[in-house]
Amino acid sequence: MLATTASSDQTRDRMPLLAERLLIDQFMPTYDLAVVHSQVFRAPPEQSFQTVVDFDLFQIPAFRVLVGVRGLPQRLSEVLRRRADQAAAPSPPTFRLRDMPAMGWMLLGERPGAELTFGQVGKP
Repeated sequence: MLATTASSDQTRDRMPLLAERLLIDQFMPTYDLAVVHSQVFRAPPEQSFQTVVDFDLFQIPAFRVLVGVRGLPQRLSEVLRRRADQAAAPSPPTFRLRDMPAMGWMLLGERPGAELTFGQVGKP
């Protein structure tokens, strides 16, 4: 795996191995930092994309614990506000890229089988 950083000025005119600009460039054409990771997989791009999109991060115990601890205050306040007659059996939680809109992220764009771009509004 390779990780590098570069400013947008250094990478703006270079588009290695890409025929089209990335979707994120439509929403964020300039930026202060770029982090690039690469990995070679022996699988067709569409199969790799589908695997990544459908992978449930909650299958990783450490991830499940960390996200659970982070959301504990919100879950406790919801339990305290909920009435006994509103109790519903929750479905098993998942944490996949396809679940991001339900978690407050906006799907900004998708190139089916190749690329997803999500965004979120927040305060620094």
